[in-house]
Amino acid sequence: EDDFSLNPDELILEIQKGYDLVVICNPNNPTGALYPRADIERIAAAAAESKTRVMIDESFMEFTEDGEDNSMIKNPGYDNLFILRSLTKILAIPGLRLGYAVSSDRDLNREINSRKEPWTVNVLASKTAMVMAENQEYIDNTRITVKAERELMIKNLNSLGWMKIYPSGVNYLLIKLSSGMTAEGLQKELLPYRIMIRDGSNFPFLDETFVRLAVKDRESNIHLIESLRKITQPLKF
Repeated sequence: EDDFSLNPDELILEIQKGYDLVVICNPNNPTGALYPRADIERIAAAAAESKTRVMIDESFMEFTEDGEDNSMIKNPGYDNLFILRSLTKILAIPGLRLGYAVSSDRDLNREINSRKEPWTVNVLASKTAMVMAENQEYIDNTRITVKAERELMIKNLNSLGWMKIYPSGVNYLLIKLSSGMTAEGLQKELLPYRIMIRDGSNFPFLDETFVRLAVKDRESNIHLIESLRKITQPLKF
C-alpha cells in the first residue's frame, strides 16, 4: 500500500523491540528504490542504542545517480554497520562472483577472518577486478546508459496501460501486472519472442502478479517493448 517504501520511524520502533541483526538492501531488490543516507544513519544510530547490528547490501549502488552520496561505505560512522558491495553487477562479470565487505567493528572482523576460507578470491577474479575497477569511465558510462534506457522503458511500458511500474534507480524494474495477467502467463506469452522475464512471486510478500524486468541494451529493450505491445489483450492463465 505504500509502494514498498522504507519508513525509518516504523523500522526504528521495531528495532527497539530487540533484534540481533537488521538487513537492509540499498538500492532495494527487487524494487530498485534508493534510500537516502540520512535515513540509514538514523536507523544505524537507533540500532546501535539497541545493540543491534545492521547489514546493508549495496550491491547495485554504482548504478544509481546519487549512489556514492547515499552510500555508507566511505564513512560508516557506526561500529554496528556491516556493508556489502558487489563488483559483478556494475562490471558485468557475474561468473567471477566477486564482492567485498566493509566494517569498522574490529572484533567482528577478527572473528570473520578466523572462520573464513584461506583463499576467498581466485587469481583470475582478483586480476580482473584490479583492471576493471580502475576504469571509472566505464562505470560512469554504464550509469548514464542505464539511466537513459530505464527512462525509455518506463515511458513505453506506461503507455501499455496494463501494468504498474515502481520507481527505480538501477538496472531493473519491478512491475505489477493488471487485467488478470499473471507472471507465469506473461512468461508464456513472451517465450515465442525469445524473451525470459523474472517471475517475482518468489520474492517475500510478492504474489503471482509481479515480474522484474531487466534494463539492458537499446536493441534488447526495444525488442521487449515491441513484444509486449503485441500482447494487446492480457488474459488470465
